[in-house]
Amino acid sequence: MISCQGLIFAPVPTLTGRKNRARGKEAYMYKVFEIEHGNVEEKALVSSYKVGEFELPAITVGETGRGRELGILAVEYPDFNPKTSFNYLKFARVEKLSSGKFRLVKADKQEDDSKAIIVFRTPIGFRGSNEHTGDRNPAGFYCSSCKKEWGELKPEEGDRYPGCPQCGLATFLKRKFLPFPGEILVKGKIAQGDAGRMGSGQQIVALVPKDVVFRTNLSGRLYGKPSAFYYIFNGQKILAATWDERQAFGLF
Repeated sequence: MISCQGLIFAPVPTLTGRKNRARGKEAYMYKVFEIEHGNVEEKALVSSYKVGEFELPAITVGETGRGRELGILAVEYPDFNPKTSFNYLKFARVEKLSSGKFRLVKADKQEDDSKAIIVFRTPIGFRGSNEHTGDRNPAGFYCSSCKKEWGELKPEEGDRYPGCPQCGLATFLKRKFLPFPGEILVKGKIAQGDAGRMGSGQQIVALVPKDVVFRTNLSGRLYGKPSAFYYIFNGQKILAATWDERQAFGLF
């Protein structure tokens, strides 16, 4: 049994993993990262979450309040100190609880580089939103007005595109993106305004595969910040770049 300040938890089987002979059970141990729209940290902050009289280690995303949602991912962290703000997770394995929820277990090294655990603390623009997707879809564009799909279109100026070839409405012409490639372990919701109606977006924790491009995008007023960043995990590091940087340097 595992004790956390007097509270008892029963161990559960790991979700997936390679054979760990020392433990005699399956255990994938992945690197852990934290991303905040272009900024990548090779660790994730573990917070103190109060349950009754106990302060338990967890990674939280999103917010509490009207129009918001706090996502809680429990962490088994043997040397967790609730009195300090310097509890970080660099390596972990994933377990699935009997409730169907996930839990992370602190590890001391990386044993599998095929995936990474990533905490997305993605913000939103003023009165805007956000999204997590895969790479640009080679299929090109679609028009949300006439529902037509189009191949690659040439920009008129910078990254601005002409109107839909069918109906001529530029504001309804949207670039297509591949689905987000990761497995979401927990998600939360951030928002602006007392009731969360000025703008809102998701924050997630996900298990993301190696050598697959993923993206974060912001909408709303960004005050000069890039609207989108693209990322790739190479087994050890995560590289983040804008689309223009990818094109200029021939990145992934």
